[in-house]
Amino acid sequence: QQCLFLGAVLLFATAAQSRCFTQTGQSAKPNQGAAKQAPTDAPDPDEQAIRGYVLTMEKVQKYVNASGTLRDAAQKDPALSEQLNRIGDFEGTDRERIALIASSSHVYPVLKATGITARDFVMIPTVIMTAGFALQAQEQQQPTPPFVNPANIKFVRTHKKDLQDMGFMESPPEEKKDETQ
Repeated sequence: QQCLFLGAVLLFATAAQSRCFTQTGQSAKPNQGAAKQAPTDAPDPDEQAIRGYVLTMEKVQKYVNASGTLRDAAQKDPALSEQLNRIGDFEGTDRERIALIASSSHVYPVLKATGITARDFVMIPTVIMTAGFALQAQEQQQPTPPFVNPANIKFVRTHKKDLQDMGFMESPPEEKKDETQ
């Protein structure tokens, strides 16, 4: 159940990831959000934030704890559930999403009580996903996007099993078979 909630919360990170990979030519969704993109010679603020963010297991665990607390609270509070849905459906930049969460009268107090910032709540899944995709690219001898911090690729490689167990990444098919036997 926790993995399902993490998956739902990660949906908003997918939008950020697909925007970033579109700009590097690795997405199958060309021109998505083109009207909001900065001029090509200006650095993308979301990409800069992704590159500058460094993952730690402490941060990831805070995210998992906050997600569980939000999941439990949303089951009892329709207003919180509605705000989470609105945040999940939001199609703006990461900075705009962070501001939306920080201004949320129901979501932000729950995050604050669990000790995680709105920035961390947005950046952790986004950075894990982009580093995971970059790790896959490396494993296939493909170039990695320049906005992905090499330290985060190493973090995902080192903590891949933990991240799979937490629901951030899927286990490879051969590992799934072994678990069911």
